[in-house]
Amino acid sequence: MNDREQRLQDIIKIVQEHDSISVESLQDILGVSGSTVRSDLRILVKEGKIQREHGRVTRVSDIDLNDQDGLPSFEHRLQINLEQKERIAKIAESFINNNDSIILDASSTCFLLAKRLVNSGKNLTVVTNSVSSAQLLHKNQRLQVILIGGTLGVQNNTEGTLGISVFEHLNIKKCFVSGYGVSVQQGITDFSLLEIELKKKFVEVAQESYALVDSSKFDVVSVGTFCSLDKLDAIITDDELPNELTQKYQNKLTIIKP
Repeated sequence: MNDREQRLQDIIKIVQEHDSISVESLQDILGVSGSTVRSDLRILVKEGKIQREHGRVTRVSDIDLNDQDGLPSFEHRLQINLEQKERIAKIAESFINNNDSIILDASSTCFLLAKRLVNSGKNLTVVTNSVSSAQLLHKNQRLQVILIGGTLGVQNNTEGTLGISVFEHLNIKKCFVSGYGVSVQQGITDFSLLEIELKKKFVEVAQESYALVDSSKFDVVSVGTFCSLDKLDAIITDDELPNELTQKYQNKLTIIKP
């Protein structure tokens, strides 16, 4: 596979993960010139693999009106590396004790953790910016659920810092966050600038912080950093992380695998 072929695959993956992204942001993530990105995009548009309009790139809709198996955006994201994410969520649940107050971000892995907590029998206070997780957790009366206010995002989540004043009234024991990628130098990174600011606050107010990152996201860097590795208690990942990468990151912090 040559550089262009690899870059085309990277663009498709980025667009699938984020639904919509500016051409400028793609250029920054890929580290190539604007002309190179635009040339790549023309190929992908011609092949019907992406859509482009008003300076942004969007993925082709997952829902085909003639396809009853079409999945909405969040559901599609949930299916990516699903088995690995479920293993990560299982480990993360073991770190949550009865009567803990915790934060869950709006990642698909934290949604899978929320699914486990609904049936855990634990009394918990859960703060989240995920509308999907909040609605799910609210079904269990043992769980006190606090949905952070803010701008409604495209992934059924709230973004921005409008609702962070809630943390003035709460003592948070643990937070669980994910991101687009993790690297030794840049830490945990993500794409949405609004969500980055919110996740920074999550890590700041929690006594313990855990990153839930599947093995495909290691040595991957996105637009902005919301947490350096030294601010984390551990990264929880899956058993497909190669030994050399495990050792590389274990030199910086605790890596937990199944």
